[in-house]
Amino acid sequence: MLALHSRTISKYVYASALFSVCILLFVTALVGQESNSANSATVNHRVEELLKKMTLEEKIGQLNQVSAANFLNPPNREELIEKGEIGSFLWSVDPVQLDRYQHLAVEKSRLHIPLLFGYDVIHGFRTVFPVPIAMAASWDPRVPEKAQSFAAREARASGINWTFGPMVDIARDARWGRIVEGAGEDPYLGAAMARAQVRGFQGPQLGTADHVLATVKHFAGYGAAEGGRDGPGVRGVSGLSGACSALSVSCTVQERCSVVSTSKKPVRS
Repeated sequence: MLALHSRTISKYVYASALFSVCILLFVTALVGQESNSANSATVNHRVEELLKKMTLEEKIGQLNQVSAANFLNPPNREELIEKGEIGSFLWSVDPVQLDRYQHLAVEKSRLHIPLLFGYDVIHGFRTVFPVPIAMAASWDPRVPEKAQSFAAREARASGINWTFGPMVDIARDARWGRIVEGAGEDPYLGAAMARAQVRGFQGPQLGTADHVLATVKHFAGYGAAEGGRDGPGVRGVSGLSGACSALSVSCTVQERCSVVSTSKKPVRS
């Protein structure tokens, strides 16, 4: 039984690490390698070869996401980076800090795997643009595409290489504050604006210089909020979950980006 449990854990870690390393190979292109001509077969081969070299601890490390905010930092974070036991950081926009961490990962870790630095670039980074629901009111996908392309360039200049947008939740209750991050209640408009934002963030293809990895959120049903609560309500989850799932899958398949899952359990009214 113990051996079976260990094999199950190993399979899960392998699959999860495979996904993480695929993203990290994209980041490798962003931090200086010109790999636009690499095809899927080449990337898959590089991933498989890298996974063969990784220890179990290093695979788990790629799944370890740490806050870069001082109040949540582990005291030995630089040591963990050098050991390959941290895969990504959140919430730092300090280019000096991010540059130091990235150099530690690329130059001193055993396998030289670069770090992911994630940040919510929702409607601008240094330059502020209209919120997503306001840009959606233009009914012109070129508006959010240009805005997010500009925001991506600013974010990359600070060391950010991963953002958590666009939000594709189809929200029907205006009391929910996060409705401002989406495109409203129309699935067609939401899909058009989401794809435009992904193109703006990522550029014409993954690895485009001065762009970042986009993330469709939230999969799924997060927008089925009731009474302004931050989480899907029990009633109405099925219909909105289906709409949100369709948008998430459509955007992910067509534009090739990552996905954030719903982080809250249904809230009973």
